[in-house]
Amino acid sequence: MNAIWMQILLLFLLSACAGRRVTVRNVGGLSVELQMSSKTSDILYGKWLNSYEEQKDDGILIYRPTNFPFPESRNRTGVEFLKEGKFNEYSFLPDDRPFAYEGEWIYGVETQTLEIAFHKLEANPLPVTVKSRKGYVFLIDKLENGLLRLKKLPILEKESENANKN
Repeated sequence: MNAIWMQILLLFLLSACAGRRVTVRNVGGLSVELQMSSKTSDILYGKWLNSYEEQKDDGILIYRPTNFPFPESRNRTGVEFLKEGKFNEYSFLPDDRPFAYEGEWIYGVETQTLEIAFHKLEANPLPVTVKSRKGYVFLIDKLENGLLRLKKLPILEKESENANKN
């Protein structure tokens, strides 16, 4: 019975996403992964560096490709969207060593959002003990060749987690 419902759900998702590339994977059972159109994903894939010189106080983060003619800057952060949902956030440790937080990204077709989840740190380079890092959600404000504008959205905690804190 469970497999029948999964097939019905799959058919519904496929029909709802007509014109979009859909990838179906079998990982411990049937799972469906919705992806962007190939044109959009081709623009998004790659490493983007923060162009903070262009940012205003409106909460929009501006990223440019690595070949953009940035002014000289120390410790420019960035993000990288890889195929198959892999994600890297490039930052710097307190002692100025570069560090990449690894994770995964999922694109929300209808909401135009990118949900980021980080992997547990295997070897911790930080001076304090940090075993994991909270993820976040980006709203895509604009995506075109040479420009990625994102707004970081707050992630609402689950009600059960809030109840445990009280």
